[in-house]
Amino acid sequence: MCKCILLASLRGVANKPETDPKQTVPDADEFEHLFSECVEQTLTDLLGAKVREALLDLLERHDRVGRNDMLGHPREVSMLLHEMFGKAGITIERCIIRRLYASLKSEYKGTSDLNFDFKLQLEEARACWEKSHNAIA
Repeated sequence: MCKCILLASLRGVANKPETDPKQTVPDADEFEHLFSECVEQTLTDLLGAKVREALLDLLERHDRVGRNDMLGHPREVSMLLHEMFGKAGITIERCIIRRLYASLKSEYKGTSDLNFDFKLQLEEARACWEKSHNAIA
């Protein structure tokens, strides 16, 4: 191996920040993990930790949707929020989406309550994440 290539590859290894394998999230699951964190943090901020835990347990028992499966089941999450909180459910959904966009460091351009669709907003946030994620790669 050429000395220059060896030195360059060693520099690349030396310059890589050390990461804790427990704290890293695989790329495929990164958005799902981010969404789950946003849901949990928003519920905690708005309702408290005990209510958050009760809601997530109810979601898991009733709809069989685990904490890490929420992204794949936005309708179930939305229905639970509306069943439990009525019209305030849309406010909670909107807060989740706003936090998600803030985590993405992107501007959230909301819609009126009449046009708000949690699943659609989530899909748009994911597209925003994919766009920024692909720009970095």
